[in-house]
Amino acid sequence: MLKEFRSFPLAAKRLIIYYTLASPFLIVDVIFPVYLFKLGFNVEMAGILYAVSALMGVVFTFLIGRALDKALSVKTAMSIIEVTFASANFIYAYATSPIHIILGSFLERIGGVFTVSYQVYERDAYPEDIREKVYVYHMALPEAAQLITFPIIGILLGFFFTSLEAFRMLFIISGLSSVFFLIYIQKLLPETSQTVRLKEKGKAKIPREILSVAAAEILIVFSFGLTYGLVLDNYIFNVLSLSVFFVVLIEVAISSTSIFASFIADKAGKESRFKMLYTGVILMTIYAIFTGTLEYWKLSSIQIFTLLFVATMVMELGHTIWLIFHRSYLFEFIPSNMRGSILGTISSIHRTLGILAPLIAGTMAHRIAPLAPFYLQFTLLIFAIVLYKLSQH
Repeated sequence: MLKEFRSFPLAAKRLIIYYTLASPFLIVDVIFPVYLFKLGFNVEMAGILYAVSALMGVVFTFLIGRALDKALSVKTAMSIIEVTFASANFIYAYATSPIHIILGSFLERIGGVFTVSYQVYERDAYPEDIREKVYVYHMALPEAAQLITFPIIGILLGFFFTSLEAFRMLFIISGLSSVFFLIYIQKLLPETSQTVRLKEKGKAKIPREILSVAAAEILIVFSFGLTYGLVLDNYIFNVLSLSVFFVVLIEVAISSTSIFASFIADKAGKESRFKMLYTGVILMTIYAIFTGTLEYWKLSSIQIFTLLFVATMVMELGHTIWLIFHRSYLFEFIPSNMRGSILGTISSIHRTLGILAPLIAGTMAHRIAPLAPFYLQFTLLIFAIVLYKLSQH
């Protein structure tokens, strides 16, 4: 395994190491909904805060796209992400009101404008002939880092340091880590000839031959925007009355399963692409409908959580397999000179729908039932399967 990893191009190795080192700090995204609950917000209000900040982010994306005609280097765009994310974490650490949450989230959205730079860099750094194999390590190594660090942090926050101040300290540490990653990007990542031109995002059209594939991705990402994070954390923390440790355990299920699924995908090979794509989405569909019914089971909180844990492993098995084969499939259709603009267009659609997802999810979870958004996710995943079928014609 190590020998194979060492055989990859330098840019690919350095990028995967960057992802791996940064992944433990993603714990702040995992606990963020719980942090909002500890600040006194319910799931509906939290959804509104997410939606407002997402709307502001989309407006800012449009404005900066109109104003910035000059193309940025990929490394510059990645550095902007680190700066804005660090600033957001520092604001969260001292948040006391909704305006602080909106401001911090707005800064994250500004960084999100530039996240297409990751995929553009990957497209250059990961050689086409071994891209699926490289993506196995791209997925597995960061997940392994989370598998080690997340449970430790979850235990500390769930049982030993449960105060609001402990959560605040974690945001401060995460913000400080961005200083290191900013240096890493500038000094250790090899240069690439590709650039990110934000102004192209609003103008690029998705080619007809990949329209159904891109639409399937958009539906799948939107479906998880409805259920992952806010709704799931609300169910575990507020409905089941379990600690943040159990919220983190869900991430452990995701990380451990993702590593396993990555190697299944590696063994499957390119000739099994469509079979693996369908399998991945079907497993996610099973997860959605099963999880939606959990609130009707007459079981204890721990028993329900155990079922949720197993269901999450099934979901991530499907999600990882889908992601590896979907991304490789999509890249094959994108001309080199259009990769930034097309990926940017898809990314901007994700951000636009990201305004609706938390608003719909929070309202459904508060007004209908805590797990109601999972039924909508199930429907969207069925449509995604149909779109993949259409892409083969």
